[in-house]
Amino acid sequence: MDYSSISSFLEKFKNTLFKKETIYKDIISTISKEVGVVLNIDDIKILGTEIKIKGSPVVKNEILIRKNKILELLKNIQPNSIFTDIN
Repeated sequence: MDYSSISSFLEKFKNTLFKKETIYKDIISTISKEVGVVLNIDDIKILGTEIKIKGSPVVKNEILIRKNKILELLKNIQPNSIFTDIN
């Protein structure tokens, strides 16, 4: 039985999952450096080009104040990212 086709199929999922995890880690580290708040992966949701943040109003306001800088830094770290907004 030839398992190479199954292996290549599963490899695509593995790459997608690692890419997603890397994007989340980049978002968390950028916000941490810029705002000084450490978020969990569960606090972030990506909806298309928008990053949704769960947290207290104080944390969300600090992030929103520095939103443009955070988006700019994310663009430098992830050139292929298409994030346009943080809420």
